[in-house]
Amino acid sequence: MKKFGKMAGKALIFCAVMMLLCSFAYPLALTGASQLAMKEKANGNLIDKEGNPTTDSKEAVGSALVGQEFTEDYYFQGRPSAVGYNNYTEEELKNGEYSGVSSGSYN
Repeated sequence: MKKFGKMAGKALIFCAVMMLLCSFAYPLALTGASQLAMKEKANGNLIDKEGNPTTDSKEAVGSALVGQEFTEDYYFQGRPSAVGYNNYTEEELKNGEYSGVSSGSYN
């Protein structure tokens, strides 16, 4: 029984050490390395209303790293939907009793 207690104690200590390493030390090391290597990208490349880079989070309206600039109309292409929007039968359509095109229940 003493051997089990000793092993269980070592296992608990190992779990606690690994939890501290994985929860705090590793994320802090990655954050520090990214701040040193690429400060603007690590902070999100914040931009203001005019599209100029900013470091003030109160002026920021978005990030230059998120989104895509569309310059031509042919970029706007709708995706086909997997949902069948025609959720009423022909009989309900004739009687005018269908419950709505996109609603799953009666509103």
